[in-house]
Amino acid sequence: MPTIARSTELLAAANGVEGLTAVARELGFTGVPLSLDIDARSVLGLPPSVDSANVARGVGDLRALILEVPNQSDIREILTAVAVAQSRRTPQLLWIILASAGDRAAIVCWSATGSRPRLVSLVCNRDRLFVSDAETLCALSAATGESELLIYARWLDILGRESITRKFFRALEATVELMAASLGSGVAPAERRELALVYLSRLIFLSFLETKGWLDGDFGFLENGFARCMTEGGGYQRRILEPLFFGTLNTRARSRAQRAQRFGRIPFLNGGLFARSSLGEARASARVQR
Repeated sequence: MPTIARSTELLAAANGVEGLTAVARELGFTGVPLSLDIDARSVLGLPPSVDSANVARGVGDLRALILEVPNQSDIREILTAVAVAQSRRTPQLLWIILASAGDRAAIVCWSATGSRPRLVSLVCNRDRLFVSDAETLCALSAATGESELLIYARWLDILGRESITRKFFRALEATVELMAASLGSGVAPAERRELALVYLSRLIFLSFLETKGWLDGDFGFLENGFARCMTEGGGYQRRILEPLFFGTLNTRARSRAQRAQRFGRIPFLNGGLFARSSLGEARASARVQR
């Protein structure tokens, strides 16, 4: 049974043929990998920049392509080129690529739809692994099925969800940095980041409530409120968000002030997300400059 601890160890050691082969075994490729010579690489259309290439055979048509690529290379570009080549030259096989490039490791599958394959992947930094990286490898290892097609379909689904998660967290990190940078200069950098993260967490939760229709039944509550505020002089955080957070969402409906009641039917959330923090109180004047 795969575990988070074991998966973390495998990903951390996934450098070179030996480390990548251990990952391949975890995924069910139990045979000894076959090293590809120059002629075999040419047949498969592998880029000349690939340092080493091995193939491991799995159940039925499953194949694992184990690659070492140069440390400073664009691993995504190389793996995309490899996937395109295999979708054209060996479409009868179900490939998964396991690759390493310096401190990075990658697991890639694809579906051959349209003129180009649609890649899904896990690309991680072996020196700074996230729990989600290990969870993804656990899920891949646990994927079973009555046929290789079903196993591969599950791999595509798992890596597809991982790609979406990665995109979300990259966007989240960029937004936190942008919001932190927009706060007043009198706030320490660490405090700026904490304030930005708390505000963004609140907005994400509000977005969830909005998709459920729980913000006055308006599925465009946030966007509509922002647009109205901007046409009336701005100050969205001071005029809209703070009264919504601290006088509405954290207050029972019967105890809300008239200003809060103007938001309409807003649920009362009996939790700490919309409570004022000590840092928020101390830096109450720090607002996003918008």
